Amino acid sequence: DVYKRQGVMDEPISDLPVMLTVRDRRCLVVGAGGVGVRRAKLLSEAGAHVVIVAPQVHPSARLIGAEIYERGFEPSDLDGVLLAVAATSDPDMNQAVSDAANQRGVLVNRSDQAASGNLTFMSSHRDGPLTLAVHTGGASASAAVRIRSLLADSLDPVWGELLTLALPARHRIQAGVSDPAKRTALLRRLTDDEALVTLKTDGESGLKVLYADIMKDLP
Repeated sequence: DVYKRQGVMDEPISDLPVMLTVRDRRCLVVGAGGVGVRRAKLLSEAGAHVVIVAPQVHPSARLIGAEIYERGFEPSDLDGVLLAVAATSDPDMNQAVSDAANQRGVLVNRSDQAASGNLTFMSSHRDGPLTLAVHTGGASASAAVRIRSLLADSLDPVWGELLTLALPARHRIQAGVSDPAKRTALLRRLTDDEALVTLKTDGESGLKVLYADIMKDLP
């Protein structure tokens, strides 16, 4: 209960860490400065249909492939939007975007006051299907970046490759094994210590031999 939301001192932070699928979904970014462009890029990399609205647009924003409107924000910009990012240098405008999004049930992130929105961009590191994400409850964005870097540097680089190679085998086991206990046991073997060591010592070909043995009784 030590950590409290900004402006709501009696409410402890209890955010839910989740992964949000935005592929092919319309996502709005209001503001096209450094922060807005970075978040628009993250959304685009996740497969979102990104819409940028800002009177002035940083040149790098045009490299994202977003739909761009060089004007001020209008509430109708939120029509059909899953997620809105308020990333202008004007707190009143960010509040207006946040209020309009809340009225429509649209998820909203505020770059200037994270606690005023209902979604936060975590400091993250990706390696294939693996994602490391760090959130400090609003205490320090720089600490989140530092902790993320420490975790990423300490992670065995083989993990990303192992998880990439395990995905097809996982799908086959899920489709071909009906018994829950047996299915769980087989899935665990795909990424256990034996699999990790096999990939390190014998490479992808050796791992495929191991996977073939694990799945030898599958139809």
